Amino acid sequence: MNKKEYKLPDNFPDYFLNTGISLQVIGLNSFAWKFPLVLEVITFLERENYVILGGDVLLYNGEHIENTYDSWYFNIDESLTKEQNIKQSVLLADQYLKKYNETNNGEFLYNLVVRSLA
Repeated sequence: MNKKEYKLPDNFPDYFLNTGISLQVIGLNSFAWKFPLVLEVITFLERENYVILGGDVLLYNGEHIENTYDSWYFNIDESLTKEQNIKQSVLLADQYLKKYNETNNGEFLYNLVVRSLA
Protein backbone atom coordinates (compact mmCIF):
# COMPACT_ATOMS: atom_id res chain seq x y z
CA MET A 1 0.00 0.00 0.00
CA ASN A 2 1.21 3.47 -0.84
CA LYS A 3 0.84 5.64 2.27
CA LYS A 4 1.06 8.79 0.12
CA GLU A 5 -2.27 7.98 -1.51
CA TYR A 6 -3.81 8.26 1.95
CA LYS A 7 -1.89 11.52 2.59
CA LEU A 8 0.03 9.87 5.41
CA PRO A 9 3.74 10.18 6.17
CA ASP A 10 6.02 7.47 4.80
CA ASN A 11 6.91 6.49 8.36
CA PHE A 12 3.25 6.13 9.43
CA PRO A 13 3.28 3.01 11.61
CA ASP A 14 1.88 -0.15 10.04
CA TYR A 15 0.30 -0.80 13.44
CA PHE A 16 -2.07 2.13 12.88
CA LEU A 17 -2.98 0.87 9.41
CA ASN A 18 -3.52 -2.67 10.70
CA THR A 19 -5.75 -1.50 13.55
CA GLY A 20 -7.57 1.11 11.49
CA ILE A 21 -10.70 0.38 9.50
CA SER A 22 -10.55 1.03 5.77
CA LEU A 23 -13.34 3.28 4.57
CA GLN A 24 -13.15 2.10 0.97
CA VAL A 25 -16.37 0.14 1.55
CA ILE A 26 -18.19 3.47 1.82
CA GLY A 27 -16.31 5.05 -1.06
CA LEU A 28 -13.60 6.90 0.87
CA ASN A 29 -9.89 6.42 0.32
CA SER A 30 -9.20 6.77 4.02
CA PHE A 31 -8.99 5.04 7.39
CA ALA A 32 -10.79 5.50 10.69
CA TRP A 33 -9.92 4.42 14.20
CA LYS A 34 -11.76 3.61 17.39
CA PHE A 35 -11.33 5.64 20.55
CA PRO A 36 -8.79 5.88 22.21
CA LEU A 37 -6.50 4.62 19.42
CA VAL A 38 -7.41 7.66 17.33
CA LEU A 39 -5.72 9.82 20.01
CA GLU A 40 -2.48 7.87 19.49
CA VAL A 41 -2.75 8.46 15.74
CA ILE A 42 -3.18 12.19 16.38
CA THR A 43 -0.14 12.26 18.67
CA PHE A 44 1.96 10.62 15.98
CA LEU A 45 0.72 13.02 13.30
CA GLU A 46 1.43 16.00 15.54
CA ARG A 47 5.07 14.88 15.92
CA GLU A 48 5.27 14.66 12.11
CA ASN A 49 4.02 18.26 11.69
CA TYR A 50 0.53 17.40 10.48
CA VAL A 51 -2.37 19.69 11.26
CA ILE A 52 -5.70 18.02 12.04
CA LEU A 53 -8.14 19.87 9.78
CA GLY A 54 -11.10 17.98 11.22
CA GLY A 55 -12.81 14.68 11.05
CA ASP A 56 -16.00 12.67 10.84
CA VAL A 57 -17.69 10.36 13.30
CA LEU A 58 -18.93 7.05 11.94
CA LEU A 59 -21.12 4.44 13.59
CA TYR A 60 -19.63 0.95 13.38
CA ASN A 61 -21.24 -2.32 14.42
CA GLY A 62 -18.35 -4.56 13.41
CA GLU A 63 -19.68 -5.05 9.89
CA HIS A 64 -21.42 -1.91 8.67
CA ILE A 65 -20.22 1.67 8.73
CA GLU A 66 -22.74 4.50 8.82
CA ASN A 67 -22.21 8.22 8.80
CA THR A 68 -23.47 9.96 11.94
CA TYR A 69 -23.12 13.34 10.22
CA ASP A 70 -21.22 14.51 13.32
CA SER A 71 -17.90 16.17 12.63
CA TRP A 72 -15.50 18.90 13.64
CA TYR A 73 -13.17 21.17 11.71
CA PHE A 74 -10.20 23.45 12.22
CA ASN A 75 -9.31 26.47 10.11
CA ILE A 76 -5.63 27.27 9.78
CA ASP A 77 -4.92 30.75 11.11
CA GLU A 78 -2.32 32.40 8.88
CA SER A 79 -1.41 34.83 11.68
CA LEU A 80 -0.14 31.91 13.81
CA THR A 81 3.04 29.90 13.40
CA LYS A 82 3.00 26.41 11.95
CA GLU A 83 3.60 25.00 15.42
CA GLN A 84 0.77 27.02 16.97
CA ASN A 85 -1.68 25.86 14.29
CA ILE A 86 -0.69 22.24 14.80
CA LYS A 87 -1.03 22.51 18.59
CA GLN A 88 -4.43 24.20 18.35
CA SER A 89 -5.73 21.66 15.84
CA VAL A 90 -4.61 18.79 18.06
CA LEU A 91 -6.19 20.38 21.13
CA LEU A 92 -9.49 20.89 19.32
CA ALA A 93 -9.52 17.29 18.02
CA ASP A 94 -8.59 15.90 21.44
CA GLN A 95 -11.35 17.84 23.19
CA TYR A 96 -13.97 16.94 20.58
CA LEU A 97 -13.12 13.24 20.56
CA LYS A 98 -13.03 12.88 24.34
CA LYS A 99 -16.31 14.73 24.79
CA TYR A 100 -18.01 12.81 21.96
CA ASN A 101 -16.86 9.50 23.39
CA GLU A 102 -18.09 10.44 26.88
CA THR A 103 -21.53 11.68 25.84
CA ASN A 104 -22.58 9.21 23.16
CA ASN A 105 -23.39 5.53 23.30
CA GLY A 106 -22.26 3.18 20.58
CA GLU A 107 -19.23 1.92 18.72
CA PHE A 108 -17.74 4.79 16.80
CA LEU A 109 -14.93 5.26 14.32
CA TYR A 110 -13.18 8.55 13.82
CA ASN A 111 -11.88 9.56 10.41
CA LEU A 112 -9.25 12.30 10.34
CA VAL A 113 -8.66 14.97 7.71
CA VAL A 114 -5.01 16.01 7.89
CA ARG A 115 -2.44 18.09 6.06
CA SER A 116 1.31 18.25 6.38
CA LEU A 117 2.75 21.59 7.42
CA ALA A 118 6.35 20.35 7.16
